[in-house]
Amino acid sequence: MLPCTKEIIQRAERLTGKPVHMEEDRSLPVISHIQIARGPAPMHKLRYRPTPSGTPDYFICFQCGFAIRIYENPPEQRFDFEASPDAPARMASLLKDNPAASQLKDMLLGGLMTQLRSMPIGMRIDDWLFQEYPELRLLQVAGAKAQLRDNSRALSPEVKRQVPRMVFRANAAMNAAFALYWAKSLADDSISLPYKSTGFLPQGETLIRIVEQVGSMPSEDRNLVDSWAAEVGLDGWYRWIPHRTDG
Repeated sequence: MLPCTKEIIQRAERLTGKPVHMEEDRSLPVISHIQIARGPAPMHKLRYRPTPSGTPDYFICFQCGFAIRIYENPPEQRFDFEASPDAPARMASLLKDNPAASQLKDMLLGGLMTQLRSMPIGMRIDDWLFQEYPELRLLQVAGAKAQLRDNSRALSPEVKRQVPRMVFRANAAMNAAFALYWAKSLADDSISLPYKSTGFLPQGETLIRIVEQVGSMPSEDRNLVDSWAAEVGLDGWYRWIPHRTDG
């Protein structure tokens, strides 16, 4: 591990009082994920897909950033994000005219909720890593490009046919914002071209303006996610619950 990776892991463990358990997971549907310990859980579980370089430092640092941002708030301002109780029924309703896709309900809902929670807050984390840890920069850029490639596949006609229109458009708008974020960070406008040609760039630009207008402190993360949700039509699909470290 890079020294900065060890430093960030130690910071997360020191803030939260619990260790970070890391493991490679080839079956993971996203590039990386952290399950932040709640209640009596003894550790945070951080998983990542194998990387071409075999060096997962960026993904470890990025996911630790979510735990750090929660715990930089005082206890009464720490919240976890989860799908609302009626979200599965909402997704099932969107899929009612597509029986062949009904088996995708849980996957679509989980993916959409993960994207809504992770993408706007993730931009804050990427800002922090980009500015504070230049030794991580090459791995960070490589990780972003891998995510951009994954995201662009969701624009395919096949995906558009399989998923409900609302899900497709919300996903594409958030992916457009992610592309715009990295187009600006890397001074490469070609990164956002797939979303320009498909008409999702204007809404992506709106989401980026929200990121720029909402305060960057961890206490503003809920406001940031709520603002994105309102823009892409996902308000009411999730809820914030107090993060508990006791049983």
